[in-house]
Amino acid sequence: MCGVIGFVDKKKQLSVSERKILMNKMLEEIVHRGRDASGVYENNGVVIGHNRLAILDLSEKANQPLITEDGDLVVSYNGEIFNHLEIRDNTIQYNSDSDTETLLRAYAKHNKDTFEFIRGMFAVSFFEPASRKIILSVDRFGIKPLYYLNNDDWFAWSSESKVFKHLNGFSFDVNEESLFEYGVFRVVSGSETLIKNVYKLKPAEIVEYDVAGDLITNSGHHTHTNLVQGDLEELVNHSISEHVLSDVPIGLQLSGGVDSSLICALAKKVLTQKEVHSFSVGLENSNWNEFKYSREVSNLLGATHHELVFDQDYFCKNYPIATYFLDEPIVYPNTVPMMLLSNTASRYVKVLLSGEGADELFGGYRRYGNLFLKNDRESILYSNSFASKIDVLHFFRLNKTTIDHRESIVDSVSEKSTMEKLGTYDLQTFLPSLLLRQDKMGMASTIENRFPFLDSRLADFATSLSDSQKVSDSESKILLKEIASKYLPPDIVFRKKCGFGLPISDWLRDSNGLARYIQFFTNPIIERDYFNYPNIKQCIKEHLNHEKDHSEIVWILISLELWTRIFVDGERPENIWSTLA
Repeated sequence: MCGVIGFVDKKKQLSVSERKILMNKMLEEIVHRGRDASGVYENNGVVIGHNRLAILDLSEKANQPLITEDGDLVVSYNGEIFNHLEIRDNTIQYNSDSDTETLLRAYAKHNKDTFEFIRGMFAVSFFEPASRKIILSVDRFGIKPLYYLNNDDWFAWSSESKVFKHLNGFSFDVNEESLFEYGVFRVVSGSETLIKNVYKLKPAEIVEYDVAGDLITNSGHHTHTNLVQGDLEELVNHSISEHVLSDVPIGLQLSGGVDSSLICALAKKVLTQKEVHSFSVGLENSNWNEFKYSREVSNLLGATHHELVFDQDYFCKNYPIATYFLDEPIVYPNTVPMMLLSNTASRYVKVLLSGEGADELFGGYRRYGNLFLKNDRESILYSNSFASKIDVLHFFRLNKTTIDHRESIVDSVSEKSTMEKLGTYDLQTFLPSLLLRQDKMGMASTIENRFPFLDSRLADFATSLSDSQKVSDSESKILLKEIASKYLPPDIVFRKKCGFGLPISDWLRDSNGLARYIQFFTNPIIERDYFNYPNIKQCIKEHLNHEKDHSEIVWILISLELWTRIFVDGERPENIWSTLA
């Protein structure tokens, strides 16, 4: 995992040395993404930087930005290409064993067609000095994030949007046109973000910037695997074998659920000569942790297991810190303890495997069963919502209440089955937010998270399955659980899906705990035009008095305000909790 940054000084405001100084400031802002090496490239106003976390080929030959011998192509890249050895051109003499060089030379030969045959997770920028073109792209699922902005002075891109604050003349302002979607779904899908004039690449998107013409072109790619039929168990095994390839130690996120437990079982089978560390996190109260199950799996498989316990005090103090690293409001409360897991894991490993993606591909969410018999547009469109439209309009003052990107996805699959609609919709709107949390919380502690279920061949196989092979009236992830049953006991495979919940509703009534953040609205320092403060205060009052449980809406309001204070107002995240008396 690494940090990718680049910018074009359109008006040549800065000298070459000043541009490099600026880039080094930006790299320092995201040094947590890679501490093994740092590099800067400059060419007539185009500056590209890179922080490296060395995973494959630990030598200096794999440092970035990496440039072809003739200087015709420059790459700055974050991620892993898992099939990089098989796509190497045997007519070329390579200088390293790194997947970065494989990617650079493949693009030099095949241009954007490269994205059609590489398999992995990536956020990449290429620069062609001769044509003065910059090409940005991310993988099929958007596992690795990439943001960009374009104004009169700058075209810039980065793994984390926080670095844009260093650009002269650019200020962070809330994109109020995204607030309706944020309020209803907790996340902003598609290219829009909560920062005005800052965009993110959608899964499988290609953004091409013509420096000379100051022109942006958007397109897409799709990895072709030519796989329709196959053996799921074989595909999962092969993916895990690729995902454990590393020159550094590997560990596992282990909840004790079927997805992470299956990965643990199969990874342990491959890593026979290596010590495998597994990590679980939860509250001390057994009602709010899954330690019983993760302990059972780790004991069964012989993994070295670590149970990490946190409490409300840890959560409250680290809520602003995690928000800073996430770059976005924390919509899933378990993001905060995930930061603890990554921090602890970093003492033992550099790579963690996760079961993320299995639910979306194989039909794992309980709401899939509830919607299985429904096939209307509205049900699909709001299938992963967290608040009603009425509630959001009650607490926000908004001019825009449309969700165009989501509607376009639903309309594009109108002829598909219910499960295909739900899966496609979640892969493009819900999963990216989960992957962002994984990337940012891992990178906060310089950890690379990998997702064996998000292999292109596995995804194509899952797409070929019928609805009945995924869910029934009584069971989810049917086919995946058949495989898991060969390696794991029934109480792990068929136990009820728990998720990683926290007692947020109770904590938001604790005046010495999370409820201290309610002061953001009961005693605001700055009143935002888009908040309806009288209605928010009434909502908070009802929640505190146990009249109604408004924890969902109170949480997203607090998270948005906390993010705004850090990124728009410039408050230091480490100081915020102590200022709330």
